[in-house]
Amino acid sequence: LQKDFLDRAKQDPSFSHGLGSGISYGLAYCPDDLKKEVVRYSKSDPHFATGLGTGLGYIFPYLPGPLRQELLGLAEQHPSFATGLGTGLGYHLPSFTEQLKEEIIGWIDKDSNFATGLGTGLGRNLPSLAEQLKEEIIGWIDRNNSFATGLGKGLADSFQYLDGELQRRIALLAQKNRAFASSHQFKIS
Repeated sequence: LQKDFLDRAKQDPSFSHGLGSGISYGLAYCPDDLKKEVVRYSKSDPHFATGLGTGLGYIFPYLPGPLRQELLGLAEQHPSFATGLGTGLGYHLPSFTEQLKEEIIGWIDKDSNFATGLGTGLGRNLPSLAEQLKEEIIGWIDRNNSFATGLGKGLADSFQYLDGELQRRIALLAQKNRAFASSHQFKIS
């Protein structure tokens, strides 16, 4: 059965991403040798790695400290995993403790793939965030081009759900910042 899943993952990037995401939720409870095998496989399949990172980002606050540090170390070595981890963390960032938020935000300047993912997750979730947090996130656009690119990508999925005034402000920002706009058309409703 494992071979069937891995064979299908090699043929279907969406399945591979989903497989990585699904495995992530139980990874903390797996024996160490199986964890190592999952990490080893993630290095050969970027779609699986992105899904694995995204899923682990969703559950990151519930993981033991040593495993969190191990994942951050893996993110430094593996671009696809870093992007996925950033996406998962970004989507759920508002629900994290202030200490964890600050730690995650500090990673924006350490890894461009992580920053892109974090921006993507935050952009997808922006319509549901408190006004003060929206303003803070928008203020980060000029901090890091990779973050700005990810935020633009995430907003491409959620832009239509923002109020008209915020849509206009974002469209103006996109005209001034190429990384933020990065080929996304923000259509104002």
